[in-house]
Amino acid sequence: MSCSSHNRWKSSKGISVALIGIQELTRNDVLSVVQHALAHGTDSLAVAEFVASVDWTRAASASGEIRALVGNLEGWTTELDEGDISRRQYRARLKKVLASPGGPRPLASPTRR
Repeated sequence: MSCSSHNRWKSSKGISVALIGIQELTRNDVLSVVQHALAHGTDSLAVAEFVASVDWTRAASASGEIRALVGNLEGWTTELDEGDISRRQYRARLKKVLASPGGPRPLASPTRR
């Protein structure tokens, strides 16, 4: 991933992280994060750290595909953190992203309780 942005944020552990402009992301960038998360069993933490590092300031200039994909990842991670979906459901959604040809479509979320 390229990161020409000079924006930075501090994680809860005090680590300074560079923000990545959403307009700079490619489908392969996002899919590599999902693949890594699933392969290493750190799914929600890795995805949460990634989506937290995305700067949406220039979202209008990013592709709709990337906005949908990153938005879905962010929403699903929040649903998992809030207990609205199980870890199994979360991992199944991540796997669907990898299996989706031609790009993400906003996937249906479960009906809220």
